[in-house]
Amino acid sequence: MGSQRGSGNLSDKDKKKLNKGLKSYKKKTTEEEKPKINIADAKRRKKE
Repeated sequence: MGSQRGSGNLSDKDKKKLNKGLKSYKKKTTEEEKPKINIADAKRRKKE
C-alpha cells in the first residue's frame, strides 16, 4: 500500500485518467504561458 501515497483512494483507472489529464494540461499551459513570458521579457529589456 506504500505506492498509494499522495493519491488518496484512487483506482488504477482513475490514476491513469488523472495522469493523462495532467500531462495535456501541463502541455497546454506551458504553450500558452511562453508567449506571455516572452512579451514581458521583451518589455523589461527595452526599459534597461
